[in-house]
Amino acid sequence: VQLITSGTHLPRAQWMGQILLGAHGIWVDTELVQEKGIPGNLESPLKTGIDIARSLVWALLSQVIQPRCSDLIQLTDVDMKAWRESGFKCERQGGISSGATRGEFNSPRSSAPRAI
Repeated sequence: VQLITSGTHLPRAQWMGQILLGAHGIWVDTELVQEKGIPGNLESPLKTGIDIARSLVWALLSQVIQPRCSDLIQLTDVDMKAWRESGFKCERQGGISSGATRGEFNSPRSSAPRAI
């Protein structure tokens, strides 16, 4: 898995990715991207520590507890137009254009996001 994040999120994101995905034999490579403007937020050491501890617990529990996701949407079924119309926006700093249309993803069904 390629984890792309900013410097302000790197330690927490890298630790959590390596713990949670590594527990299931999935390798994580990280790539650092420059933030534009003022960083969105800084990860405090306390928050990072709590999230890492929670990740360690889940990494152990997930070896025996494997919940199923009943609302999984395949990437090819994602309807970006419906997502945009529902108010979804890509993060501005990600440099991702939200101009994709339904035809670009060859979507056979509407896959508007649902609130959880």
